[in-house]
Amino acid sequence: MRERTTDNATQGGWMEVQTKRGSTLLLCLLLALAACAIASAGATAALPSYAECEATEGPFSDPGCHHLGPPDTWAVVPFEFGPETLVKATFEARVAKAGLRIEPTTGMALTCKGASSSGEFAGSKEERAVLYAFRGCRLGSQPCMSAGQQAGRITTYPLTAVLGYLAGAGTSMPTVGLSFSAESEPYLLQASCGSVNVRLSGAVVGVVSHDIDFMSKVSIQTFAQTAGVQEFTSFEGGTPSERQLQLEFSGGSYGVGTPALAAGLQLAERVPWPMFMEIEA
Repeated sequence: MRERTTDNATQGGWMEVQTKRGSTLLLCLLLALAACAIASAGATAALPSYAECEATEGPFSDPGCHHLGPPDTWAVVPFEFGPETLVKATFEARVAKAGLRIEPTTGMALTCKGASSSGEFAGSKEERAVLYAFRGCRLGSQPCMSAGQQAGRITTYPLTAVLGYLAGAGTSMPTVGLSFSAESEPYLLQASCGSVNVRLSGAVVGVVSHDIDFMSKVSIQTFAQTAGVQEFTSFEGGTPSERQLQLEFSGGSYGVGTPALAAGLQLAERVPWPMFMEIEA
């Protein structure tokens, strides 16, 4: 976690207290250390979380919270979702040209050539109402589509995304992830590809970069998989595969009652934030 500038006078104030008894001084020191440890543990437990650079009393001199010094009017504060932040709480993004690949451990992969996404913040640790619209989607030679969409276009159901540590929690260089799952529907998406129906359920975890402990207007989200095996399927300390994707095929040559297959999702996304933000980790 990045260290913030603090007031040395405040930190050292308790040291100016004079005492004639060494035992009292030692007790104060132990109590102070214990309090710091508790505060540190609490802060670590609350992270990772979104924060913004706000025009308020603080140690930074620019709206990106990059430079210390006068006029000291900018500060890093937790991003709170509420009526006063509704205007700036939404975001839109366009997926890189590499597009989407959803691959089961056995069988054909679902591919799309590109996509766009949108959503909104729901506080300092969560995104909600996240929607992806994929284009140029195919399963083998068959174009795929969601209900009501043109051929080749697939849309997800509303998704929720939650921040978490993937590795290195409490260190100076943690790996932060974002886990997506359906808000209320049993599936992340459904589509028909010719006579074959496709359903994607479970959750998917990707790595977040570029805005970790650094104010930026851009966040990079990368989801990686190999042969249907996702790079991450849980947060650090979680149960392995608790955030695993499942891909179901039915109809056509698959018939009915085909068991769901573990699947991996490959996607690289550049998300422009509506203001200077960072993920405190």
